[in-house]
Amino acid sequence: MISMVVSRNVELYAQWGAASAVGVVLLACVLMIFAAVGRIIPLDKMLGQK
Repeated sequence: MISMVVSRNVELYAQWGAASAVGVVLLACVLMIFAAVGRIIPLDKMLGQK
């Protein structure tokens, strides 16, 4: 959903600044989710390491 906003901002409106800002927000959200899940499930198990 957010990636579609980035794509639309670049393709239709040529708003590179807005697209990059939304991209940074998307990256921050993914990293926060990864960190939250990492507190529940150890990183070794999440990545499949033994």
